[in-house]
Amino acid sequence: MTGLVRVAAAPTPQRSSRARLIAAGLGKARSRTPSHYRKRSMACSTGRLAWSRAMGAPTDDIRQAPDLGLRSARGVTRVRCVLRFQERYLFVRHKSWHKRNSKKWALPGGRVKPGECPADAIRREIAEEIHLDLRDYVDLVDYEQGGEIHRLYGCDLAEAVRTFDTDEISQTQWFTRSEVIELASAGRLHRGFELPAINAYARKTRRRSPIGTATPRH
Repeated sequence: MTGLVRVAAAPTPQRSSRARLIAAGLGKARSRTPSHYRKRSMACSTGRLAWSRAMGAPTDDIRQAPDLGLRSARGVTRVRCVLRFQERYLFVRHKSWHKRNSKKWALPGGRVKPGECPADAIRREIAEEIHLDLRDYVDLVDYEQGGEIHRLYGCDLAEAVRTFDTDEISQTQWFTRSEVIELASAGRLHRGFELPAINAYARKTRRRSPIGTATPRH
């Protein structure tokens, strides 16, 4: 029996397009065509910029979001925000959680809707959940967990949160970093990346604090 020799498939326009999209971070699934990624990427300015660069199209008329870069087209499905006020951090408990997670704490945020940029999603989620308008927040880091990518943001509050959506949130509470460490040690954080996200925001704001603001909605 003779050995098998792997022969590269002949290049096609679709295969070449897919290769450029993968190199730009816009898609990996072999079963999906470039048109699928084009539809998804065109939903926001950074996606349009990444698509145009990958396909060699002009980019002069595309305005790029200042806080995201090209990562917004890479499949971010959830967003969370580190909200800080006087060295305390806001945590919430969502009513939609399964009973086993009902006693755990999480950073506010939620799911990115189809066609929505992560930056728009975090503004919407914070406005819906705790009635705040985010301004000049910072992009921290992405975490991959359970097949989903969570994007973390950070923002300093002008004043403490006083209201929240009782249909979505069952409880809010402020914790110091030391208290968050204790919660992490006791397994009482919802996702596990809450403490690293707080540390990332602390490092980013060490030399210039505060950065980013949020004000109550009226």
